[in-house]
Amino acid sequence: MEDYKADPIWGSLPAVNKGQMYVWPEERSWYYDPLAVLAQTEELADWLSKKDR
Repeated sequence: MEDYKADPIWGSLPAVNKGQMYVWPEERSWYYDPLAVLAQTEELADWLSKKDR
């Protein structure tokens, strides 16, 4: 999160300054074939739905 706040473009966004952003690990979205994208989408939706619980 600190890297985003230090970046001139990202750091200018209100959500970043307030810490209201989710950072999805890049290694979780590596493959781009249809089955992998579907699995990644499901994983991301599950991750977001549990984030604030």
